[in-house]
Amino acid sequence: MAEGGDWDVMADLPFLIAMDNVVQRDFDALCDILDDDNSSALDVTESPDVTAPLAPPKPKKKRVRVNTARAEIQHLRCQVTQLKMALLHAQETHKATLTLSEWAVAARREGAEKKRALHENEQLRTHVTDGHSFIQHMQAAFAKKPRWTRAMPSIGSDEWQSYKLAAQTSLRVTAIHAIADREYRRQTNAFIRAGVIDVAERCFRAGVINLATGQRALEVVSHVVLPLPCELAMQACWRTFNGEMGPLLLDHASVEVRMDDDASVGRDSEQTIERIDDHTNYERFCHDVGRGDRAYINTIRKWFQEDNVIVLRTVLEDATEPHMSRGSVDNMAQWIVAKQVKDGEACGMTSVIHLTLGDARDASSSEMDEDAIDELVTAMHALSCDKDMRPPSPSTLDNVPYLATYLRRAKLFQASLKASIADAMATFKKDN
Repeated sequence: MAEGGDWDVMADLPFLIAMDNVVQRDFDALCDILDDDNSSALDVTESPDVTAPLAPPKPKKKRVRVNTARAEIQHLRCQVTQLKMALLHAQETHKATLTLSEWAVAARREGAEKKRALHENEQLRTHVTDGHSFIQHMQAAFAKKPRWTRAMPSIGSDEWQSYKLAAQTSLRVTAIHAIADREYRRQTNAFIRAGVIDVAERCFRAGVINLATGQRALEVVSHVVLPLPCELAMQACWRTFNGEMGPLLLDHASVEVRMDDDASVGRDSEQTIERIDDHTNYERFCHDVGRGDRAYINTIRKWFQEDNVIVLRTVLEDATEPHMSRGSVDNMAQWIVAKQVKDGEACGMTSVIHLTLGDARDASSSEMDEDAIDELVTAMHALSCDKDMRPPSPSTLDNVPYLATYLRRAKLFQASLKASIADAMATFKKDN
């Protein structure tokens, strides 16, 4: 480049770019180097050095190939097998639960009844405490300022527990259902004590037992097998207890009976049925037993259709029957249960009756002697026969005058029940 002048690019290019002969010489040298390397490699391959021993080849590790999809399918199959076994075990357990014996079912019911009784006892204790507090409050109020107040009507919410009915319709209906439901809960215990939980053969027996109240009662147990489904057998029973088979009055056959709706009146007896609903009624029955005395048999009846159970319980006091306090009152409980037998076209019907001996309203009243009880048991056995029942001697019924009425009427119920069941059997046979 000339000093102080412009830069001549063309003059300086040979300095920056190599000449062709130089490039060619360098390229030839590179090719020679590559040829020498290839020749050396060939010589080594063709003429191995025998003096140097070769190292043994290392064994190649076998690669384990894992089939992920197949392993997952196998795992799922194992899970399906385990779940099937668990399901089978659960089904067997559930089946075993459903096929519990009658005693196991009865034990469960008794356990539930025990819990309910304890809960009811606790509620009663609470009510007693509340009542005590209320009494103290009322005493303080009356002491503070005397006032003219009208007498409050008795609610009678606890009267039903003593088998007493109020005159008010709403309280009366509530008490009737409460009494019937309590007797229904007692059915299992009564059958356990009578030993007829799983009875299969026809039987009839009568004997004396001790009640929880300390009184003695006549227990009558019977079991029959009827060629009817449970529903039809219970319908036949309910027709009799619901008054659909006609009135059952203790009068002479020649006496004309006057019927007014559900009330039937004869010369010596009266019968009135209050139908609470289709499956509940209350029958009032009184009979003139002579010597100015009257026997009262006022009975609550309820049919628990879903369980094929009918309960009967007499009432000891009725506000609509003020004369009951001067007469003899029947104290009776009865449970009737029907259960299907294996063939499906027959059922077993079991009945348990508890008939208290002595005054129904006085637990300390005198009872009959052993001879009188034996005579009464013999009379009850006659109910299972087709022959006429031999009435007990008058001395047998001195302390319990209502028993004569009960026994005579029981015979009428027996005849009516047999007729109703016979009609049901004839209809069932005709339809099938």
